Amino acid sequence: MKSNKYTSEQLKTMVNDGTLCSVPFRTYELKQGGKHGFCCKWIAPGLTQNGKLLDVSNSTIADAWNGDEMHSIRQAMLEGKQVSACYPCYQEEKSSSASLRLQESNGWLDWLPDQFTKAVNEHIETGKVNDITKMDLRFSTLCNSMCRMCTPDISTNLARETTKIIAKDPGFKNVIFNYSPEWEKETDYGLDSTFMADLQTHLQGVNKLFFLGGETTIIKSVTTLLQSCVDQGIAGNIDVQYSMNCTNTAPHHIELLGQFRSVQLTLSIDAYGGLNDYIRYPSHWSTIEKNVEELVKLPKPFWIVTSPVPMVYNMLHWHELMRFWSDVNENYAVDVFPCHLETPSYMKPNNLPHILLPLALKSLHDSLKMPICQNNEVAVERIKHLLYEITTNPIIEHTQLKRHTDAQDLHRNMFLKDYVPDLAEALEKNVN
Repeated sequence: MKSNKYTSEQLKTMVNDGTLCSVPFRTYELKQGGKHGFCCKWIAPGLTQNGKLLDVSNSTIADAWNGDEMHSIRQAMLEGKQVSACYPCYQEEKSSSASLRLQESNGWLDWLPDQFTKAVNEHIETGKVNDITKMDLRFSTLCNSMCRMCTPDISTNLARETTKIIAKDPGFKNVIFNYSPEWEKETDYGLDSTFMADLQTHLQGVNKLFFLGGETTIIKSVTTLLQSCVDQGIAGNIDVQYSMNCTNTAPHHIELLGQFRSVQLTLSIDAYGGLNDYIRYPSHWSTIEKNVEELVKLPKPFWIVTSPVPMVYNMLHWHELMRFWSDVNENYAVDVFPCHLETPSYMKPNNLPHILLPLALKSLHDSLKMPICQNNEVAVERIKHLLYEITTNPIIEHTQLKRHTDAQDLHRNMFLKDYVPDLAEALEKNVN
């Protein structure tokens, strides 16, 4: 490897003018199914070595972290090359400055520039990066919800429901994305003593933990790891990002989280009122709203964030959700960071029937005027990206969308026409 060292100023230029990303130099990700990865936006099943997919049963974290594929990804980025599986960020950057690559990389350079430069220069000098400083952990896909835009590989409940639908309607298997009966199992990789012992060896260098699900509040090993950090006396050195769907308030987790340096509590709510119940089945808005009222009152070190997912179902009513958060924000600080949907493609907002674009554009433009979006650069940039996508990159996958919608509607006895009648009518006309 060459020995020329980079400065933080050079890295900032390589981030903003090139393809460099901090994530593969910083983050280890435990993906669904126990696979090793490094980023939720990286659209690949997991890291590989000699063509073999690496997971917790056949490799250690170190095997994946400094394996051949991670080395190639880091090297490509330093050489200004695009990594094909990092496509979602490159696509977003055509119309926005709020991609995860730019947010994470510039954030790390502003916060801990010496860590970024150290990691890059270690790679250059030795071909390896010594320390994992952030972990994204999906210990289990155990979930109490069956969200419309979700996929069975990250929700046990959705996998079980999908099996029941397929039993009555075998053709649904050709529509649903990432289905396999294996996803019905309530596997919790954080209860694997060998894997957790391996994870513990890396924990001392970690300054950020990100917990995902499934539904984080009901995953046992999340409690175990939080308690372990507290017991080891390292919680005060760690920032936490913790996602929850607000079907409960997770009091025991909240008590443990309060002992960490900071906590970004990310509330997953995708629509206001009954439409939220339709999308995030079987939740009830009255319960969600009550729990939000309790959670937003949490004091420091908690920072309340909501990351709604723009999709075809909520585009016509996006402004209603932003109005709700604007009202909450009058008394309590909440930040909105929309989270882009990668799959399935037919659920993306740019799959809206063309006749509905004026309504969607009005909803998005109205949202930009609301207080919750004022002085929130990320929210504004991501809404701008939505405007760009639905006007310049339309998707025509209405048949798949209607097929998916109709099958779930019938099984749940909840019908799109009762929640988004304009969309239901447009799909009926376009498909039939």
